[in-house]
Amino acid sequence: MDSTDIKVLLAENARLKRMMKRVYRGAWGIPFYPENTDEAVPAGYLPLYLSTILSSEDSFEERIAKSLSVLGQFADVSRIYIFENHEGDSLCSNTFEWCNDGVNPEKDNLQNISYDEFVEWRRMLIEEGSIQASDINQLPDGIRDILAQQSIKSVLVYPIMVKDHYFGFIGFDECSFNREWLPHETDLLQMAARLIANTYEQEAVSSEIRKSHAEILKINKELADKERFLQSILSSAPIGILLVRNRVIEYINEATLAQSGYTRDELVGHSLADLYYKGEQDEELVNDFYKAIEANGFASMEAHMRGKYNNEIIIRVLGTPAPESIGENAYLLIGEDITHVKNTEHHLRESEERNRKLIEATIDGILMINEHMQLVYANSSACNMLHYQQEELFEQKIDDLFHSEELVEDFLLALSSVKNGVDYKGDIQLVDKTKRTVHAEIYATSINLDGDFHYYVSIHNITKRKHNEASLKQSEEKFRALTENSRDHILRIDSVGELSYCNSAFLTDFNLKLQACVGKKLSQIKELPKELVDGLLTSINDVLASATASNIEIEYRFLDAIKAFDWTITPEADNKHISSLLIVGRDYTQKKKAEQELVIAKEKAVGADKLKSAFLANMSHEIRTPLNAIVGFTNLLKEENISDAEKVEYIDIVNKSSENLMDLINDIVDLAKIESGELRLHKEECNVVQLMQELHRLFEKRMAIDQKTHLKFYLNLPEGPSDFRVKCDQRRLRQIFINLLGNAFKFTQKGFIEFGFTADNQQLRFYVRDTGIGIAADKQSFIFEPFRQADESTSKNYGGTGLGLSICKRLVAAHGGEIGLISEPSTGSEFYFTLPLKNAVNGNKVNGIKQEVIEEKPTINVTPNFTWANKMMLLIDATSTAQLQLRKVLDRTKITLISARTQKSARELLLKRNDIHIVLMDLDMPGLELDGFISGIRQMGIYVPFVGQTNQPVTSELQEAYRAIGFNHVLGKPVDNEELLKAFNHSLNGTRV
Repeated sequence: MDSTDIKVLLAENARLKRMMKRVYRGAWGIPFYPENTDEAVPAGYLPLYLSTILSSEDSFEERIAKSLSVLGQFADVSRIYIFENHEGDSLCSNTFEWCNDGVNPEKDNLQNISYDEFVEWRRMLIEEGSIQASDINQLPDGIRDILAQQSIKSVLVYPIMVKDHYFGFIGFDECSFNREWLPHETDLLQMAARLIANTYEQEAVSSEIRKSHAEILKINKELADKERFLQSILSSAPIGILLVRNRVIEYINEATLAQSGYTRDELVGHSLADLYYKGEQDEELVNDFYKAIEANGFASMEAHMRGKYNNEIIIRVLGTPAPESIGENAYLLIGEDITHVKNTEHHLRESEERNRKLIEATIDGILMINEHMQLVYANSSACNMLHYQQEELFEQKIDDLFHSEELVEDFLLALSSVKNGVDYKGDIQLVDKTKRTVHAEIYATSINLDGDFHYYVSIHNITKRKHNEASLKQSEEKFRALTENSRDHILRIDSVGELSYCNSAFLTDFNLKLQACVGKKLSQIKELPKELVDGLLTSINDVLASATASNIEIEYRFLDAIKAFDWTITPEADNKHISSLLIVGRDYTQKKKAEQELVIAKEKAVGADKLKSAFLANMSHEIRTPLNAIVGFTNLLKEENISDAEKVEYIDIVNKSSENLMDLINDIVDLAKIESGELRLHKEECNVVQLMQELHRLFEKRMAIDQKTHLKFYLNLPEGPSDFRVKCDQRRLRQIFINLLGNAFKFTQKGFIEFGFTADNQQLRFYVRDTGIGIAADKQSFIFEPFRQADESTSKNYGGTGLGLSICKRLVAAHGGEIGLISEPSTGSEFYFTLPLKNAVNGNKVNGIKQEVIEEKPTINVTPNFTWANKMMLLIDATSTAQLQLRKVLDRTKITLISARTQKSARELLLKRNDIHIVLMDLDMPGLELDGFISGIRQMGIYVPFVGQTNQPVTSELQEAYRAIGFNHVLGKPVDNEELLKAFNHSLNGTRV
């Protein structure tokens, strides 16, 4: 027996069991057990049990599904289902389904079934009330075929009627055998169908109630929205809206409040009569206004109302009766504030009157001519200019105002350009009533009068000017006759800078022709020396700007001779405007030569004194800088809460500053000894290679300390010999190198520094090369003189005394050598010197290797009375020691410290950042320009306090001077730490400067 046969037997066995179960239940009323419960329900209690389920609080879908499950347990059929109608009852779909064990569901296959496919089905349900068949072959063909497709053998179907309307049906299928439907089964199932139909009807009623409630809520919301919308329109309307009953204000919108200046409480409930500006006059106007509303249904008026501040407000009011729903004696008033319009009209009338008076009062004649060339207006000045009465002038034709037809045509041509939209300006000749010529400058344009095109012609009388020009021409001829006989150079330049005249002396001295000069600018005459042209043009510009005479001395070279001329430039005015310049040059070459010889002698004497003064002033700063570091860090060493590492660091800084101070003093002493002849060299054998290697290591350490990581530092030694020895003063040779290398590091910001030497049989040539700022050729001649530097700004920007190179030159000369330089600005420099070579020994070359030293930066505790945890300080100081010292002082204050080494970088930080609260500035730093610095920062909206420190004696006058340019405090160096912290605290907690 195969598996198929087994399945058939098992199905048949299940069918027989269900048949026996049904027979027993029908014969003895065996109760059934609903799914998921052990409770036995007698068959007769089925309707009550279903009613309990269908009236529960579960959802509609859950109640129907549970009911079908109970019916399935009771009837023990193959399938129970519910179909619902839709699409106008033309279609139906299976919405609920229960299936017995082993029965396949058909719900998904029974959607959107058309009644047209089994019309008899609906008819039987509606007319007969049920479809009952133990064998589907008893049913009509169309119904039988559809049921057979689902393997149905017996069927029992009842209609679901909702509000007496055929809503759908509930069916019971038996697919296992032909089932005879027992009477008690059909009765109970029919009753169950009615209970389910009642549930559908209740759900439909509930749905309609919910829908009606939603509609009511929607309508209420729409009404509320419309009310809010209307209220919004009234409130935001740009015109005033009022509701008045019995002349009393009941409603007023925001625009009316804005127009009047009153509050709502000050107007609502008050009479309009309280707002009349003109009292009884306004009362009468308002009464007529309301009467017109009653008579015509609307009315308008211009009302003069009183604002809150007793100002007059002119309102254009439109009034209509209010809706009947509001009540009797109620009016809706709409008002537009036309005060500005009325004021504008008033001002316009005043402006027209003012313009008319201005036209009448002007000294220029004004004519207005229509398109037919008829005079329609002439002011008093025009009448006086032409010697006509106004009535007489209006009777004249345009032709009567000119001497000839040609002049008339010129005037008409000018007016034609105005007609085409181009204003005209030019000179014409008119004729007055006495037939005398009137020279005039006219300006013609177009103007609209009452909508018609007119010509507006302004006439300026220039008859006197023309007469003056004729007189000037005669004077010019006399002037030329005089200047031609003068030995001075005499020129005249017109208002555009071109030569209008030059005398014979000028032409002869420069071998020029008159026609090659007149009408040209000085710069266009190539034969003239450039120095002369540049000097004259500069002075000419000054005279034109100041309108005052100027005197200038100019030296120039012409034909291998140096000439000196004293030039006087005088402006010549016409009607208070410069029309030309008269230039007179007198030769004073011989006098100038004598004066120059005297000046040179004086300059030598003054120069020596000036250099000495500059040296002393600069020396003050150079000495104070290391002293400040010494005093500052020795004060820090007095603190009790510093570590041993910090003490070592501070002592190193003090030692270094002491060494710098000692080097400076040694330079001064050395120069004094050299000048007095007391300097003695102690020559001994010196290992040059070893000395230069020591110097290389020394300056590498300085580079690391000064954080000059952007520079490369090289030592180049010659190939071959491993050792070079020379007899010299080793200390002085070291001093020369330190001076030259120190200068290289001072003036080199990027690139490299290289030093070394070369040797021949006679001498050693030492050199120091750099890629620094370089030295101009005209400065190299005095760079080795005492107290001199390449530029006056060098000391200010980079520091230094100007002694180092002078001492080097004297020391090299004392050793029998020479010193010099090769340099180019912005490219770099090479300083070299020579020493005679004696007893040289071969040695190996040593290349310089750069080392970077990174030092741990310890902290120091300060008095904890000052704490600024959320503040930031900007230090502007060019020295690293000052930055380190201040960082130690401020460590315990918890303030954040940032620094800038230049004024430019400090300004950039202040403009970029908004978290800087105080600035400390070194007032003696190189390159400092305080003029406009703090005020410029303040103009950008940055109001941080500034504290300064200086080497100058801090007097009350100095304090006031620095406060005037924006400083809160100025302290003298060396600064006491406690005093410095107090100044910070006062500036941070005080008012802005």
